[in-house]
Amino acid sequence: MQMERTSAGLPELLAATYAQEGWVRFLGIELDPREPARRLRLAYDTRLLNADGGVIHGGILATLLLDAARIETAAAWDPGADLRSIRPLDGQIVYLRPAREGDVTASAQLMRAGRTLAFIASEVRDVQGQLVAQGQWVFAHAGGEAPEALPEAPDLAQVWNGETDTGRMGALLEANMKKRLPGLSLRQMGPGRCVIEASDIPEMRDSGGALAAGAQLLACDNVGVFAGFGLNARITRMSTAALKLSFIAPPQDEPLIVVGRSLGKAGPLISNQSLVYGRHSGRLYAFGTVTLAT
Repeated sequence: MQMERTSAGLPELLAATYAQEGWVRFLGIELDPREPARRLRLAYDTRLLNADGGVIHGGILATLLLDAARIETAAAWDPGADLRSIRPLDGQIVYLRPAREGDVTASAQLMRAGRTLAFIASEVRDVQGQLVAQGQWVFAHAGGEAPEALPEAPDLAQVWNGETDTGRMGALLEANMKKRLPGLSLRQMGPGRCVIEASDIPEMRDSGGALAAGAQLLACDNVGVFAGFGLNARITRMSTAALKLSFIAPPQDEPLIVVGRSLGKAGPLISNQSLVYGRHSGRLYAFGTVTLAT
């Protein structure tokens, strides 16, 4: 597919709207409206690591990839519009190398934009200019139609009984998570299984008032990793190789329950499924996969 263009400059409304998003402000992402090759910058901060002495959390990098893509998509579709005019449909991320001590930057390139769908690629690089992660995205113009529940979609009650049971390892993982990230609570953890609740708080919202898609990506990364750790007590290190999430609808006015399940293991690789539900409505908002390397 031929690349079309990247916006050299961004409209003031678009840049201002993005800068005020709760999730963006919490992470400390900086936007440069005039520099497409380094559109977003994230300064190094130990609270953004996956653990003490670790690397930048894969879910944080996923946010950068997503946001670089949606900013360029919004600018290409309607330079006078803000970010509420679009919503992500699908994202596929691959992680090429860890991002260690140092700032990272993100940029995106529009591949094609039609009337209703846009296709875009994004990347994150470290301070040495090395490629850290890549993303492929599909966006749509936001519509007013409510998502239609289909009979095949698993209900929240089918995948989580509502009980809290984390065990000793879960308690350690939750303590590390709460040390760095707002609003995420471990509800259940067992062999190849994890449930995390994401609170509906300002720090995790986007410009439309929904829990940010980047926050959902981060929670999905966490449930995949935690479910993988639950498989075997001898597993002490794990990294995300690939993360995919398809978005059904933006959640509104409710916390989320994110369920992760390990589906298979082949050598050092573990394949996991992630499901994102509304805490009160039980509605399925997103689903995806997380591939881990041990």
